[in-house]
Amino acid sequence: MASVLDVETKLQFALTVYDYKKTGRINHEGVVKVLSAINTNASYLGDATISTKQINQIVDDMFASSIVDDIGTITYEDKIKKLANHPLICEFTSNSGQLNYGLMETGSEENGTANQVLQVCTNQVSQVCGLTSPLSCH
Repeated sequence: MASVLDVETKLQFALTVYDYKKTGRINHEGVVKVLSAINTNASYLGDATISTKQINQIVDDMFASSIVDDIGTITYEDKIKKLANHPLICEFTSNSGQLNYGLMETGSEENGTANQVLQVCTNQVSQVCGLTSPLSCH
């Protein structure tokens, strides 16, 4: 995630893209999907990544300090700064995560060849963007 944009801006962008209905709200699973997509892309590019367990811990921490409505969503706009400063996000963005490309968690769908990882990325982009059919890697 290293570039000219700061972490908060990137998280804001990713959450906004996921929130294609522009509700300003997201559920637990949605935040996991967004962070997992970012993580998978980091893996594909050969950058350090974090585990699925760590992603779930980040999201659990985010929801623990939030007011959750009756359908399980929170407003994300005011949580981005806290999310960007979470210790595990800081570890990830400093490229010092525990896992690297080709060494993703055993048994996860990301494990495998570059083509498999690319397919996972395109499927996640399809899900995040709300596409009705997955993108093709061909």
